[in-house]
Amino acid sequence: MGFLDHSTNNIIVDAVLTDKGRQKLSTSLFSVAYFALGDDEIDYEIIQQFGRNVGKEKIEKNTPVLEAFTQNNLGQKYKLTSISNETLTHLPIMTVDTENNLISYDRKNRNRSFIINAVIKNTSTLQDTEIPLQVADDFLHVEVDRKFINLTGVTSPVSVSRNNIATYRLSTSRDNAAQLSRQISGTIQSITTKDFNKFSIPSGAYIRTFIKITGLKSGVQKIIEVRIS
Repeated sequence: MGFLDHSTNNIIVDAVLTDKGRQKLSTSLFSVAYFALGDDEIDYEIIQQFGRNVGKEKIEKNTPVLEAFTQNNLGQKYKLTSISNETLTHLPIMTVDTENNLISYDRKNRNRSFIINAVIKNTSTLQDTEIPLQVADDFLHVEVDRKFINLTGVTSPVSVSRNNIATYRLSTSRDNAAQLSRQISGTIQSITTKDFNKFSIPSGAYIRTFIKITGLKSGVQKIIEVRIS
């Protein structure tokens, strides 16, 4: 990973095809159906600190731009969302029932199953109003590292990256007008001592991996850390 020099007023375009893009290009079925924009580099606290006008100028002139990635799971972690509803003022929020967004397991424990309840609801000021259709997440994307985590009760992943990150598409259910939810269940993979020593953090205390949950329409996201000791 690297940064492109953005200290001048020059416009920098650094475009590459991802591994998936090159694979698609090699077939006769390749066509561009849609594209996405992201703001991974932007620190919005600059707006809070300096105000909208000055903060916007500082972001445009001083923010370094990330180099383009060929790995599709690394680029654009925070994608922009297009919404046609001009009167929309609030996006929904996502909550999970894991304490401090953390799950801890002993790899030698026979019971390595887990259940996460993800809830998408209106913000506190709009509790009693319906989630607008444009941001009502009928589906979630759940990303896990298959070396350590396996989702249960679901179909095959929609994609698996070359570093074994599996993405699952899970439907939600509507609890009421202002809330959607999904129960996500899975297990921690059996890990040998050799693999534990290979993948654990430098101190050797635990393996650190993550479960990433993203709403397909709203873009709301939760990242849950999983520690395997």
